[in-house]
Amino acid sequence: MSDTARVANGPHVLRGMNRAALLAALRRAEGAASVSELAALTSLSRPAVTRSVDDLVELGLVERRRSRAEGAPGRPAQRVRFRSELGCVVGVQVGAHEVHAQLADLAGEPRAEVRLATAATAADVLETVLTAVRTLRRSDASATGVWAVGIGSPGVVDVSTGRIRTAPNIPGWSAVPVTERVAAEVGCPVLIDNDVNLAALAERAVGVARGVDTFAFVHWDEQVGAGIVIDGVPYRGATMAAGELGFVDVFRDPAATHDDGPLAPEGSPGAFERRVSTMAVAQVARALAVHDPLVAAELAVAPGGAASGDGSVDALGALLRAGAAGSADAAEAAERVVHWFCAGVSALVLVLDPGTVVLGGRATRVGEPLVGAVAAELARSTLDPPRVLLSQLGGSAVATGAVRLALTAVERRLESTVATA
Repeated sequence: MSDTARVANGPHVLRGMNRAALLAALRRAEGAASVSELAALTSLSRPAVTRSVDDLVELGLVERRRSRAEGAPGRPAQRVRFRSELGCVVGVQVGAHEVHAQLADLAGEPRAEVRLATAATAADVLETVLTAVRTLRRSDASATGVWAVGIGSPGVVDVSTGRIRTAPNIPGWSAVPVTERVAAEVGCPVLIDNDVNLAALAERAVGVARGVDTFAFVHWDEQVGAGIVIDGVPYRGATMAAGELGFVDVFRDPAATHDDGPLAPEGSPGAFERRVSTMAVAQVARALAVHDPLVAAELAVAPGGAASGDGSVDALGALLRAGAAGSADAAEAAERVVHWFCAGVSALVLVLDPGTVVLGGRATRVGEPLVGAVAAELARSTLDPPRVLLSQLGGSAVATGAVRLALTAVERRLESTVATA
């Protein structure tokens, strides 16, 4: 008996491969495609495309449509489309104060969303996640229901096991079997990854980094972290902890004596976050507002409101606007915050040389002025300054990335279906 493994071959295997290639092309296509377009996209012959379309129509995965260009003579052209409405996926962003979830079709197009406030305890966050998923399932109008759920969680996530190793801003979160609890609720595959990694995935799929193979996405919010993509592949590191920028301590005096205990105890921000997170910037702005009426006025009208305590207030924007209105103290404080922020980002740039840095998170509500300030500071502190882009996905970046994560499970299910048909 030969010890060489047998390789599957024969017309049925080739036909399954053709179906898979065609379906993948249809899922990438924007709308319906003609047989000629599909032949060009897949390098299959027209007869092979036609046979594969017949098979996929029989499986219920695609449908034929006829369309005629206005005024064109002859029979309408046949076009083929993937039936993205056949099922749906759910993408969930987990936060210490809010859970944001999206329902999307099998092409990733959003169909519904829900945002629910939560307390920063593991039990409350889990129940809020389950409530969000239940709410979206009730709004599902697809033929076959939820195929997969993707979850973006703060902290270090082991994607191979689905376990959360640590989540500093949600005490006890690492002890919760999140994927198992959600899977028991929905009865489908549940995948989980670090939230900022998923934001980077969303940027590459549908955001400003679309088509960019190497870049860093920096999330500037209540937490600070980086999602790193190298040659088109997310880089997570040897222990899945790559990109934890919030714990970099670029301000520590090496000559001083420190006894701070563990680097990242659950429920505690990292050293970098204590200096530049939205909550830290809000504290700087509120302290300044006590004796600066311009800052006080800008904080009062800033998104999130002057009384917000969860980091949602646009404090950096308030400082910049007060500075532009004539407050020298506000202008100096804003410049100092950007300098602090770039101290950490420049270390990331100098080590990785990503070429492009995408800024996301609530601190970026300032808009293009922030991009200019960060780009100018990085030009002074790096060897080859990166291109700096502003995310256009806003507060939906992580949930959008979680949808893309769920779609990877959909892809595996479809591949299995067409291969064995």
